[in-house]
Amino acid sequence: MSGPAHSREKGFTLVEMLVATAIFTVVMTSAIGALVSIIGANDRSQSLKTVMDNVSFAVGQMARGIRSGTSYACSIDGTTWTASCSGGSAVQYLDPSGDTIEYKFLQSSALAPGMGNLETLCTGANCAGVSGWQSVTAPTSTVTITNMAFSVYGGANVQPRVVITATGFVPFKNGTSTEFDIETAASERLRN
Repeated sequence: MSGPAHSREKGFTLVEMLVATAIFTVVMTSAIGALVSIIGANDRSQSLKTVMDNVSFAVGQMARGIRSGTSYACSIDGTTWTASCSGGSAVQYLDPSGDTIEYKFLQSSALAPGMGNLETLCTGANCAGVSGWQSVTAPTSTVTITNMAFSVYGGANVQPRVVITATGFVPFKNGTSTEFDIETAASERLRN
């Protein structure tokens, strides 16, 4: 007579389950860390894209206005205007309605809270109720333009043009920042 057969039940032992759980935990912790890192990089990338789109829009808006304008002048000190200069801190022109449009770059230390580095002023009869200097770029908490230069070239026999260059950086919440450089040129559409 034989006794009851020892049947081994199928399944995992406690040690096997503990090892599998530990391996799973290590793999998932690494995967979650990578996912969080990717999400953070995506957020920074989206913020940078938004800010750069805004800066590009502001520079593009200036260039469009300059192309339709005449009588370009720039200034190194913001008070003395010349028809030709290189590296000025301000530029002005007459728009098609005869109003004087002026853009000037301000260093960050000279800004009021919530203001951007680039401001515009419209003087003339057709300025549609806009008075005083208006900020064109986002506040410096979003983007900081460290240098912007306006160069006016041309003259009696040369097509007038304005070259705008800007450098700056975009700060992020984690203390890092990304630098940028933008350059564009605009020439007068109509020759005097």
